Amino acid sequence: MQYVFYKVDIQGMNTQTPVLGELQFYCFSPTESVLKDDTVVYMVVKVYASPHSMVLLESLYLIPLPGNPNDNSYEDNLPDISHLFVFALGLITCTAESTASSTLKMFHMNVSDYI
Repeated sequence: MQYVFYKVDIQGMNTQTPVLGELQFYCFSPTESVLKDDTVVYMVVKVYASPHSMVLLESLYLIPLPGNPNDNSYEDNLPDISHLFVFALGLITCTAESTASSTLKMFHMNVSDYI
């Protein structure tokens, strides 16, 4: 078993500048294919983030979406999911804030390592 590493940009809903990150996942054999550049994937990851460094993503489960990412129509066939899903254990540090453009609620949360 070996790790494969990718440089990634993490784009949030309300941010113009993406956060730089590194994704790592296991390949079970040296012959297993790696992902083509610009492939869109669904994944469950452990996230390691600090305020002044790159975000590290360790993949627990990864599903590449089918198609050729170099094809001009690749993104036309992707599901329209514009939200990230985050599962975390932590302490909420403020009251919820509403967004102007939707009914979503936002809040700050302190999290620590969880094993």
